[in-house]
Amino acid sequence: MTLPAIRPARIADLAGIIKLYQHLNADDATPEPANTAAAWAKMMRSEEITILVTEMARDPQPHAGTGPYALIENVVSHRAHRGQGLGRGILRAALDAAWHAGCYKVMLVTGSAREETSRLYESLGFRRGGKTFFEIRSDQLPH
Repeated sequence: MTLPAIRPARIADLAGIIKLYQHLNADDATPEPANTAAAWAKMMRSEEITILVTEMARDPQPHAGTGPYALIENVVSHRAHRGQGLGRGILRAALDAAWHAGCYKVMLVTGSAREETSRLYESLGFRRGGKTFFEIRSDQLPH
């Protein structure tokens, strides 16, 4: 199978990416593009963030020591296209971009508890347990 082209995201991809995130956490509220447009535009202008996408039927898919490092978060595939190598392709392209940019490490953050997801990451060289990741969201701030 030939994978679709992988490219950097564009401003126009926002609506499709918001729809795609419904496949990551179906219970999360769907943000309105107007509410996220300013943040998205800022990310698109940044030289420090790269978001990679593929296009399947015009639906964008994301899949952005010392020195620079890269962070990959929320690798997600549309349910109808899982198991076709898209996630692996996006991850390889992201790793290539990070190494080309001189990053000394790449960190991957996932909320998935699916063992097959972890095995995919490990097959690409990621290892579990290197560091502990903590998260706090603005709606969870202590009073």
